[in-house]
Amino acid sequence: MERIVEFVPISTPPSWLDRVLPGSDLSSVEHSERTWSFGIGAHCRISTEGLWRVVASDGIKVASEDHGQMFGGAEPTDALDILARTLTGPIWRVKVESLTADLRLDFGEAALEFVSTSSGYEAWRLTTRLDGEDLELIGMGGGKLAVPRGQRA
Repeated sequence: MERIVEFVPISTPPSWLDRVLPGSDLSSVEHSERTWSFGIGAHCRISTEGLWRVVASDGIKVASEDHGQMFGGAEPTDALDILARTLTGPIWRVKVESLTADLRLDFGEAALEFVSTSSGYEAWRLTTRLDGEDLELIGMGGGKLAVPRGQRA
């Protein structure tokens, strides 16, 4: 029987968010037809079917919609390669935009941003394990945040 999880809105990012991401590296990136999945450290994963982008001091380096595009070059854009070359070093800051629930992970010289583009569809889903507890945070449509009912926030 499938387990049904009820999510409840929260007004601010959970306190555990600053414990699980800073100091961690981008450990993996997987891409299927519609979903991007980013491994952070040993126990954290951020998944999205929405827009993400990598921003540096000189502008946008790559975005989810760029993957496989030719842009007049000889080879299609390989977002996986650009991610690996650009997001080096550990995360030093995490920010969740209060009005949009956009999630920003600052890595050394560049940042990975998960951008909410809908009033209804979720933008991203973060799952992690901390102190033996499975935790989840969702960037909901309309710029809201949610966690499973009963989970610490």
